[in-house]
Amino acid sequence: MRPTHPSASFSLATQPWIDVVDDDGRPDIVSIQQALERAEHLHLAAADPLVWAATARLLTTIAYHARCGPRDQDAYVRQVRNGVDLQPALRWVREHETDLDLFHPRWPLFQDSTLREVADRPGAGLPVLYLDPAAAISRPLLVDHRPLQASVPVSARRAAGLLLVQQMWATGGKIRAKQRVYGRGAAFGRASAPTGGVVWHPAGTVAEQLTWRLIPVLGVLGHASFTHTPSAGTEEIPVGSELDALTWQPRRILLLPEADGTVPRVLLAQGWRMQHPDVTDSSITALPGNRDLVDAEDGQKFISHRLTSDHDQAPLLERWWRAPEGSWAHAVRHASAKTGRSPNVVAIGLAIRDHTVIVHQRRITLPAALLSDPRTARAALTTMHFRRRAHSVAPNRVSSPVTGTLLPPGFGADLVNNSQFLNAEPDEQVAQLFTAACSTAGAHRRRALLAAAVSHVLHDDDAEADPDASEEPPVTGRPAEEPGQLELFPSAPATELGTSGDQVAEEPAADDDFLFVTAARAPQPSAKTRRRVEISAAGEGDTSEAGFALEKQLGRWSIHPRTRYILPQLATWIVHPSPDTRAYRLVTNLVPDHLHHAALLTAGLYAVHQRTNSRAERYGGAPLARLMRAFGSPGSPLRGPADLPTRAAAHQLLHAPDLHALRPLLARAVSKAAVQELTPHWRELFNDLADWGPPVRQKWADQFYTPRPAHHLPATVSADLSQDCAAS
Repeated sequence: MRPTHPSASFSLATQPWIDVVDDDGRPDIVSIQQALERAEHLHLAAADPLVWAATARLLTTIAYHARCGPRDQDAYVRQVRNGVDLQPALRWVREHETDLDLFHPRWPLFQDSTLREVADRPGAGLPVLYLDPAAAISRPLLVDHRPLQASVPVSARRAAGLLLVQQMWATGGKIRAKQRVYGRGAAFGRASAPTGGVVWHPAGTVAEQLTWRLIPVLGVLGHASFTHTPSAGTEEIPVGSELDALTWQPRRILLLPEADGTVPRVLLAQGWRMQHPDVTDSSITALPGNRDLVDAEDGQKFISHRLTSDHDQAPLLERWWRAPEGSWAHAVRHASAKTGRSPNVVAIGLAIRDHTVIVHQRRITLPAALLSDPRTARAALTTMHFRRRAHSVAPNRVSSPVTGTLLPPGFGADLVNNSQFLNAEPDEQVAQLFTAACSTAGAHRRRALLAAAVSHVLHDDDAEADPDASEEPPVTGRPAEEPGQLELFPSAPATELGTSGDQVAEEPAADDDFLFVTAARAPQPSAKTRRRVEISAAGEGDTSEAGFALEKQLGRWSIHPRTRYILPQLATWIVHPSPDTRAYRLVTNLVPDHLHHAALLTAGLYAVHQRTNSRAERYGGAPLARLMRAFGSPGSPLRGPADLPTRAAAHQLLHAPDLHALRPLLARAVSKAAVQELTPHWRELFNDLADWGPPVRQKWADQFYTPRPAHHLPATVSADLSQDCAAS
């Protein structure tokens, strides 16, 4: 076993390792120093949600350690209004570059340098893949790690991410560490506090994240431990302070780099053993280091298993409005009530079974509009009570407190985003939940669903509409209306929404014949459009011309056997945006710089469409918003605006402020279109994304809410459609 190479050095302070995107959607890889210098314009963009959360926690720790946080709640409110001063953190990073060095000979970051003494002993090292939780989904990470023989050396940048993930998300179980090498108790790993639960963190730029995340700390702030220090062996030790908990190291780790800086192997053993305090009289979120944890009703850790899909917002919204004093969510609610603003929040969870088996990872976004609207407290509470009642009527084979065999994963997520559902009384909300449940359940299950709905009774302690009535009144009323919002989202009569109990007759197919115009090859532009492109100025590149090139190239990539690998990479980009793929460069080379984000999003959606249903035609003649008029729930005759889930999905799309927020919403819409073998007009979608703003949102609202035949559409679209039909 070779020891750590003496010349290796990789300081996270100055070396690029953090995946980010700027305000224009351009990806980059930066160091901690660069992230703090450009904090107003950079967003964290790690593809792995565990790495994203661990990176955010490291930046939070550095800012706390440099004393950037507020002293009390009033100071926190001022910080939310004016922003956080990150200059102390930037100065600390510049002055302590060696403290953040992965391969420092004496104090490597979050590692134990004393392990070098055993590096040469037989059986001491393990393949670096042993640190990667994604390599052991559905089986124990620490015991049954079968793909280890495929482990290859990783870059120092990747090793940094794996190291941070291990120290934040360490799972329990038996470690492949020999006690004769590492000492007594080294082979019995303990899980860290977030593992098995959920943490939430503000989204936005790095500056916005730290502005909201740095809350006043109740108790001792202390000092961070950026390297491993000897502990009491196998004895449990208490947490000394907030920073002590944020830098808690449940693993003794030492990366073993090569001369070129890559890391093939690692030393690993059980680290510090935290003394678990009693939380029977308080919430786990009041403990040091756990402020960003989601708590359950009994004050214990919220179990990640309760999130049944990647869009399951209802359980998190329920806990948001009930977060206890001392937690991060409670501090944010208090500041939101004072300032009238809220952050977008990202919830990340790692579900485990039997304390050792990794089941799944979750990353769920909670928009600020829901977190600042007190109506969501009642809506989420009603939804979760309905889910619990359905479970009690027909429990799942695997016991779950939130869902049973009757309801699909993530049930209610669409409704809690629907304004009509939010405005309804509890009984009306139950009726809408029942209707949505019946549309997804078979006939033999509806009797049980009816029993769940009829027996739905709110507990006395849940009857208060305002969870924080004893503190201060939250922001009342609806959020501030945007200009043109009343025209953008027209209110439909009750019969259209299906709330009266009468089913709505389908509109004549002729009114929506534009939905089903598809083509196997890229539509050609009309002569008028070609002349418009030739006349247009070529200073920054014409959007229409770029759309033609992109649309044709997507078809070529999907057909040619040598380029079919591009589409899976683009589909992956939709879920985890990253510049580290060849497909990213191929797409961005087709369009000018200012159109990169729109082109990548369009190409990724094309790939998602093909991956979801390869039988669907590659090209379509309908705008996506128009196409959504054909969407509906299984088993329901309602379509488009008359279908509540579809109307809720359109509502989210039309409220999306930018392309970052649009990405997951469009992916779901395009996937649903592919399932129904419908194809959107890719060039028009690209043009709309390039110009996303109030005019485009208004156009999409008109296309979705208004039934019109094809010849009533704008002249330019009708002309292109005629050419599309001829080409097909």
